[in-house]
Amino acid sequence: MKKMLHIVVFLLAIAPLTLAQPYKDAKSLLTAVTKKTGWDKWQNLKSVQVSSRVDYLDKTRTEVWQLPNQYYSKSNVTTNGRSVVVTEAQTPQKSWRYEADTKRTLTSTGIKSKVFPVHELTLLHDPTAKLEKDETLRGKVYYVVSQSTRDKKFRHKFYFEKSSLLLVAVDWNYFDNSPDPQWYEDYRVVNGFWFPFKEVITTRMTKTVNEVLFNVNTTGLFTAPK
Repeated sequence: MKKMLHIVVFLLAIAPLTLAQPYKDAKSLLTAVTKKTGWDKWQNLKSVQVSSRVDYLDKTRTEVWQLPNQYYSKSNVTTNGRSVVVTEAQTPQKSWRYEADTKRTLTSTGIKSKVFPVHELTLLHDPTAKLEKDETLRGKVYYVVSQSTRDKKFRHKFYFEKSSLLLVAVDWNYFDNSPDPQWYEDYRVVNGFWFPFKEVITTRMTKTVNEVLFNVNTTGLFTAPK
């Protein structure tokens, strides 16, 4: 009886450790996250269009992802009463940026990596993604997945809520490792997909999503202007 009591006490002692980290690596966590946000539906999705606004910059943007490896954006920024429209596209063959006010086109080499409208899918296909130790932000403990920056000097950090598995913050860490996360809020289910409709970039700058559309017509979007 005494031996059995010791076993029970031991199991109770290690139980919190077992429950604290049920995922062995980044892939297992991200697989669970993508299932939460609509994994079965992602498999048959051809394109996603997201329209948003950043009030502080007086900026509107339309972004289109043609899965799995093409991205397009059209931004309209108003400064001192003057509207500037910039169009950008990334494809495996060529990337380009077109500035409507100067009629200038800047081209560069294509991007071979896959691109997705949500970070968890991008991370799932990134071999540099790594599951880190849990971290605390604003008094709450989160799962953390890191990703190497292109120059490999720093690592982006992605914070996932433990109860819902939704992505709630990203710390890009481009120049140093000082914590400075931006927050993802106001998650809504659109046609079975979970999307954050609010992104708090800084205390003065917030991005608000106005509309999310699926399987839109992308004809002509990925042809660079002449």
